[in-house]
Amino acid sequence: MRHFNDFIRTALVLTMGIFVFASCQQQPQYSAEITEVDGEEVAVLHDRDNNTHVSIAVGVGNTMYELMVNDTNHLSFPVSLKAYNNSPGKFGNPLLYPWGNRLEGDYYFFNDQKITLDTTIESITMERDGNGLPIHGYLTKHDAWETVDYSASEDGGATHTAEIDFTEHPDLMKNYPFPHVVRMQHTLEEGVVSIELTVENTGEESMPLAYGFHTYYKIPPMETNDSYLTIPADNYMELDSLLLPTGNLEDINSLISNPQQYRIGTKLIDHIFTGFNSGNDYTEFVLQKPNHTVNIQIGSEYRYTTVYSPLDKDYPYVCVEPMMAPTNGFNLYHKGDWDHLPVVQAGEEHTSTFRISIE
Repeated sequence: MRHFNDFIRTALVLTMGIFVFASCQQQPQYSAEITEVDGEEVAVLHDRDNNTHVSIAVGVGNTMYELMVNDTNHLSFPVSLKAYNNSPGKFGNPLLYPWGNRLEGDYYFFNDQKITLDTTIESITMERDGNGLPIHGYLTKHDAWETVDYSASEDGGATHTAEIDFTEHPDLMKNYPFPHVVRMQHTLEEGVVSIELTVENTGEESMPLAYGFHTYYKIPPMETNDSYLTIPADNYMELDSLLLPTGNLEDINSLISNPQQYRIGTKLIDHIFTGFNSGNDYTEFVLQKPNHTVNIQIGSEYRYTTVYSPLDKDYPYVCVEPMMAPTNGFNLYHKGDWDHLPVVQAGEEHTSTFRISIE
């Protein structure tokens, strides 16, 4: 009887093992879901084969705030989502829209028309830098984003798409008076997250583009002195005392002695880089940490990238920021100090992409 009972127990163990194995085998590689965190709508994309997931706070600027690989968040996001939404600071991957970084005043020009900012609108937050200049646009935490699609498939990965139709939001149109739809799609496939932004001009006149992303990458404090960033650029833009570009380009080697291996924490960097020398559709910035490598591939639509590396020993991070235009781009173009302002014609659209992967 004892041998028979042993046989039964062995058979049960084998049966359960086969059932668990079969269940695991049936679980798809990709999934996309909408959930709620701290009262906010959050989209979560999973890539189980690569043990990666991303979380996007749709109602908080549609900000990707988690890029988790093996339970480690490689974005800098040191607070709860609720605390982030109730504070003036930025972390994760906020969109700077409709302009990236600073303007020279509460105005900008396009087609010789001066657009004066209305800073009294209660529904938008107009940030200021230390010199009182408007900075980072006004969508970084706005709740106007609406999910229009989320899905997962074996041949397309996991995706989430959200958009804002500016014509439905008079408060947003007031300071960027161009009828358009801005659409953001996050895709997670084979461990790579792609962030694609499309601007569809639904108006009857052309519109300018000067947006960017302010992506914060976390560096553990014990790794600060052993982390390096590859900056594959030839030039950086000269800045004045207000950190506004003059329009002049400088050789990158006059700022960083070894741009292929800039050591984090050794020099304050807050500069706009251009003249990318990859010759490919994507320019790759590489953040090398002792235990991980972050590959940041910036699409050719972004002709500028700001790198912000403060000397913060308590909570170190580095920002690699894809930009459609340099700081104060609208006004630089108007003054003739810069001649590459992207423009979307009436009835057309413009798409830009950058990608992040962790090794």
